[in-house]
Amino acid sequence: VYHPNAPLKDDELTGGNVLDIEGNTLVGTWSWKEQNTIPTVGNDGYEAVFTPSDEDLEYRYTTITKTIAVPVKKATPYISSKPVAAAITYGQSLEASKLSGGMVLYGTGTGQAATGENAEDVGNTPVAGKFAWKDATVKPVVADSDKTAYTVVFTPTNKNYNTVEKEITVTVSKANAAPNKPDNTMEVDYGKKKVSDVTLPEGWAWQDEDKDKALTVGTAVKATAVYTGADKGNYETESVEISITRAECTHATTEVKDAKDATCTEKGYSGDTYCKVCGEKVETGQDINALGHDFADTFTTDKEATCTEEGS
Repeated sequence: VYHPNAPLKDDELTGGNVLDIEGNTLVGTWSWKEQNTIPTVGNDGYEAVFTPSDEDLEYRYTTITKTIAVPVKKATPYISSKPVAAAITYGQSLEASKLSGGMVLYGTGTGQAATGENAEDVGNTPVAGKFAWKDATVKPVVADSDKTAYTVVFTPTNKNYNTVEKEITVTVSKANAAPNKPDNTMEVDYGKKKVSDVTLPEGWAWQDEDKDKALTVGTAVKATAVYTGADKGNYETESVEISITRAECTHATTEVKDAKDATCTEKGYSGDTYCKVCGEKVETGQDINALGHDFADTFTTDKEATCTEEGS
């Protein structure tokens, strides 16, 4: 496992076989060429040197070198103190919550806190890097504030370390006003007789005790609208008192009643006009003169005259 303060050690070199020109095994020792080299992840190997141990052999044989592969696993650091998330307002995602502070140490190199001598030696070695939200698109609600934990990921600057995760909470404040909040005043048409007849924006409803309040023409009536959206409880303002004024009837739709056609001998009447909405008479009808008789210019004979009797 990668260790920031642990260089290559000669005693880690075991085995190997070196032969002389006659095929005999030479006795000697292996050592690293660069004694202070700290092995890293994904290395291409490091040079080791073989030195014959017999003094006579030293005069007959030179040292030889060999590149030795050193498998190194990434170290997993230890989060000794969590970062702090900045407070956000409902509707914002975690991306808006900036992370600050936090401390990451080498620990044991396996994600655990170091103890004893190791803690003083390497365990307390800080690891450079950056914290970020694992899923910054999440939008917490007020009920999650300082309760629900979200995952942050620490990404080390040094490629020889694994990323590590930690769960932290975030403070979520209520947003100002619920969406589609109606105005404090409303002017409605004459057809609206009671509060419940008045339509509110999506997500809002009249409180039960105000629904049956009667609306009077020209006089403001107060009623309270409350927010009923699926995310209620996340806003500072979720109710509003509204003054509702009912307008006079415009008599836009009318009908004629009591009309009478005139005859030859009797007067007629055009009829009175009434509003179909409120029933008020908006126009009084007029008399229509009798039509009178319309005599023909030619005559018909009902009875022919005779020598002794008149005809007609």
